[in-house]
Amino acid sequence: MKNKHLDIDFKAVTRRIAMEMKGYSPSAWAEKVGVTINVVSNIHSAKAKQNPSLSYILAVAVATGKPMEYLLWGGPLYRLSNPSPMEIRKSQHDYSQNPAGDSAQDPEMGIRVQYWRKDMGLSILEVSQRSGLPVDLITKIEHGYHTTTDAIVKLANALRCSTDYILGCGGNSVSEPPKFKS
Repeated sequence: MKNKHLDIDFKAVTRRIAMEMKGYSPSAWAEKVGVTINVVSNIHSAKAKQNPSLSYILAVAVATGKPMEYLLWGGPLYRLSNPSPMEIRKSQHDYSQNPAGDSAQDPEMGIRVQYWRKDMGLSILEVSQRSGLPVDLITKIEHGYHTTTDAIVKLANALRCSTDYILGCGGNSVSEPPKFKS
């Protein structure tokens, strides 16, 4: 796989995260995102010089329900080359339907998980056994509901794909083969 250089405007990323932080004290924000207060202070204080790490941005995305694309670049990215089967399927999906009225949904993430699972020839039950996640949680994820960072990591390991792929912020790279119990 070729290395690709991405120009990320970390000041803009920090501003977008600060918009999500409105109404939270630094300590309450740290607790919501699951980081230490030092991380929040090092990134968001008046004299901060540290850029947010991708793991921090990921934690913010999961905690707020905002797509990584929004936090990194301010909006959705569109490929100019030939679309993948998943992108074709995304374009045919109706996202206006939200029967539960839940604002913490990411239909694209659910499509990526389901596409990868089916491409591997796995059932939801098999993914549940490999990941240790309940079947109903995997079903909810495939229907676009957000979940914890821990669940995303377990799901990525079970599907042998990167968390970036599941969250829509990177390529579909395959991770190191996991060790499953027989």
